[in-house]
Amino acid sequence: MQQKEQSDLRKKKAEAALAKIEEAFASGLQDEKRERAAAWQKGREIALRYIGVDKSKSSGRVRERLRSRGLEPDLVEEVLESLRQDGYLDDKRACARIALRHRGRQSKSKRYMLRLFIEQGVSPDVAEAYLAQLPDDGESIRELDLSLARGDEKERTRLMRRLAGRGYAPSLITRTMEQVRMEAEN
Repeated sequence: MQQKEQSDLRKKKAEAALAKIEEAFASGLQDEKRERAAAWQKGREIALRYIGVDKSKSSGRVRERLRSRGLEPDLVEEVLESLRQDGYLDDKRACARIALRHRGRQSKSKRYMLRLFIEQGVSPDVAEAYLAQLPDDGESIRELDLSLARGDEKERTRLMRRLAGRGYAPSLITRTMEQVRMEAEN
């Protein structure tokens, strides 16, 4: 009988110890959940302050900001997804804002714009899709001030360099400059 009592006593002690371990583990999990929720909230606040009122920041820029503040990568992605769902982040809107700044006298080639979108943190897929909405290079180059094409060789060379710096193909530059010069002669 005494062995049975000892066995029961050991069993109760083991069950009590196991219950304490389970309680500590559950408490630790809740603490971890609370810490993660607090970090998520902090990340969201950082992102919202960075995005500001105009809501035209790209997801890549916001991602960089959150990572620079020490948020874990998986937490950063959760925050970004919640901001997308709430309408604070939209890479198409970021593309539109960038494209708006580079129209008219500030026109750039599609190749240049693609590079610019990606540098500004827009996802490559969204950037590629947005390019279809932009005018082709032949149209956008005509939005620029091409009056120097009618000038002397030095002015023409300077204009060619400026257009090449904006990403236009040399063949398009030459063809456009010839058209401008012919129009001026007529």
